[in-house]
Amino acid sequence: MKIFLIAFGWAVALSIGTFFLFLSNLSYHLNPQDIMSEFTRYGAIIGSIGGLTIGIVLMWTKTAIKPSHVALITLIWGVSFLAGLTLGWQLFLLDASSQIFSRGMIVGMTIGGTLGGFFTALLLHHYKLLYSWTNISLVTIGWFLALFDGSSFIFSFNFLGIPLGFTFAIVVGGMIIGTIGSTVMFWRMR
Repeated sequence: MKIFLIAFGWAVALSIGTFFLFLSNLSYHLNPQDIMSEFTRYGAIIGSIGGLTIGIVLMWTKTAIKPSHVALITLIWGVSFLAGLTLGWQLFLLDASSQIFSRGMIVGMTIGGTLGGFFTALLLHHYKLLYSWTNISLVTIGWFLALFDGSSFIFSFNFLGIPLGFTFAIVVGGMIIGTIGSTVMFWRMR
């Protein structure tokens, strides 16, 4: 149940972030560079909601995690996604085609997830829920794989020809992210 809750939380996080991105795109008719710039802001929203979900589920399942830790995990993931998507955007700034936009999103989300996973693992290590650097590394790699696979699913395939295809991709991509990342995290925790 805890893995499903985190997976559902990531699906909701990506849905909300994408919804606001499309609203701003419709409102202001943004070009691809401006869309990517906007998405870095929404990356903070996505990371915060995903981190909040992780923190709440950890608090429900582990007595060592308190509400203040939930706030810290939320902040960790929000800042990590903001940083990751900003880096992804900067790497591909020169060409704002849709293919390059997709690559920037995949790279940015993967960087954000790796940072968020690493700092979450360090927090869990501090509270004796992860005992070795091997476990910290495995949790970090788990979140790296989760964000790489989930964002690749969303941005590598053309779902626009399918009715509600992009919505489907967002929800399934979020479920992929939450499932892989939390499975590895809970597997390595005490």
